[in-house]
Amino acid sequence: MTIQTDGRISLNADAGDILAMLGAKYAQILWDKEASRMALRPLKRQDRTAFKLTFWPGKRGSLLSARSFLNSIQWQNSDPFTTEVHWNEKDGLFEAVLPPGRVGSRKQK
Repeated sequence: MTIQTDGRISLNADAGDILAMLGAKYAQILWDKEASRMALRPLKRQDRTAFKLTFWPGKRGSLLSARSFLNSIQWQNSDPFTTEVHWNEKDGLFEAVLPPGRVGSRKQK
């Protein structure tokens, strides 16, 4: 998973394959502040708390625009950030750990 500086989150081909297999069109983003962990819950239908997934013909990865989520956790986006994402089959979630130093430390204007 890569968090781009413009607020987009891109998922690699393997994650895209799982999303396609599930028929996911949207994803909820879950946040555990204490553990600095995020999760993506794939959804087939739109939900007011979900972000739309974008897929490209002939490509296996996926993308979602999550600027509002990243702003809410005060993500430091000075450069792209890539981390491993794990599929938790039991809970139906993609899970990732974000570095605590990049969240919640934005200076208020």
